[in-house]
Amino acid sequence: MASPAPRTGMPAGETAPDELAPVGSPVAGSRMKRWLLVAGLLAFGALLITLRLTGAQPPGEAVPIMGRIHIPSPDSPHEPYNSSPPTSGPHVGGDAPLPGIYSTKIPYERLVHSLEHGHVVLYYGPDVTEAELSAAKRLHDRFSDRVLVVPSPEGAPGLVLTSWGRILRLERLHYSEMERFVRAWGGRDWHAPE
Repeated sequence: MASPAPRTGMPAGETAPDELAPVGSPVAGSRMKRWLLVAGLLAFGALLITLRLTGAQPPGEAVPIMGRIHIPSPDSPHEPYNSSPPTSGPHVGGDAPLPGIYSTKIPYERLVHSLEHGHVVLYYGPDVTEAELSAAKRLHDRFSDRVLVVPSPEGAPGLVLTSWGRILRLERLHYSEMERFVRAWGGRDWHAPE
């Protein structure tokens, strides 16, 4: 007895073209995967072109990573940092300072540990205006789980943001750039896999 012809009207033994495949069939599923792949590639290409045309670069300046050596205390001798303020390198282990707004100076050797935990440290100098300090506090309020606002331990002027391996020095208040830095680099845990 001959098998009935498929519903597509195709002769027995022939497969229906993709566009005639019933919903939920393996053929329709592979078609959907192809379209999703093509759409994804087009979207990625558009993003790359947009970044290239706008000249968008990751916020801040890259600083070579110095490593993750733990030292017993902030006063312990260690290799000098390769940036000021530091973005990686020797630091005190144990509890890292948590995100918050601080009015007292915290040693770099403790703050670097916070960077390693994915926090952003925003340093403010003695010369900052009320508007700049207010913007720094507003940034913390917006990203309270990842930003520490601290006075510069060296008393360096202006506003400087650091994350693990990145630094952003601001000559003038630029809130959107500060926010962009935190969005790009805050919240990433930089601990090496053990």
